[in-house]
Amino acid sequence: MKDQRGQALIETMAAAPIAGLVICIGAFLLYLTFAKAWLTRSAREAAVCLVTASPTQSCRGRLQMTMEKGLFIGNTAIDTFVSNSSGSFVKVSLSVRNLADKSTPLTISAEGKISKNL
Repeated sequence: MKDQRGQALIETMAAAPIAGLVICIGAFLLYLTFAKAWLTRSAREAAVCLVTASPTQSCRGRLQMTMEKGLFIGNTAIDTFVSNSSGSFVKVSLSVRNLADKSTPLTISAEGKISKNL
């Protein structure tokens, strides 16, 4: 029995970094899933704002504020923000630094489209 003293400590020290890595990867994947849903909701909300009587700059400002408050990791961008007689189209994206390949960021995009001919 004396030979096994400290074995649990050694096994825990070996397993703890692996468990931590799995938890971190899981949390990051959950954040990416949340980010996709948040971007989609924000884009749709902005598209609805554009077809109403609201000023375009007000809609853009609200969209930018919504994305910045909800998505604190990564860089948000408004790619397309168009309103015309047939409706509106908004495309937004989130870029997160890729740790595996630093030259190519991970990008998530979402769009919202509203037709005035409903």
